[in-house]
Amino acid sequence: MSSQLLSGQRSIHFSKESVRRRKIVISAIEKVNPQIVMVRALTKETVETRMLLIREIVNVAVAKKLDFLTFDLDETTLFKDRLVLKLETIKLKRQIFWDHKMRHEEPLLWVADAVAWCVNRGGEWERMVRPMIVETIDC
Repeated sequence: MSSQLLSGQRSIHFSKESVRRRKIVISAIEKVNPQIVMVRALTKETVETRMLLIREIVNVAVAKKLDFLTFDLDETTLFKDRLVLKLETIKLKRQIFWDHKMRHEEPLLWVADAVAWCVNRGGEWERMVRPMIVETIDC
């Protein structure tokens, strides 16, 4: 994904890209054949909703036997994120490592941003990314 950065860009934020650039980025994502599990909120995002989503993401990680999760760093939710992550991994008796990173530090966060943007936008955009999504979990 880093190869998709334009001169002067530190990260890709899909809502700020042109239509042409969005299509180029989606094409680059398709080439790596990702298997995306989308976990989405059915209600307006609040701190409580975020906690519910994190719990579900941990459940998916356990089911898929994943060992590491990376979350977009949001200083306003960091403390609660860590608390929920710690409690969920203890409850599930499964060690899962996690980290919070700024978007420019982890290019895979750009993939999540792009796919979520496309699904939320709907229409042609959603059709472009839908084949990459192997499962959708609504909370």
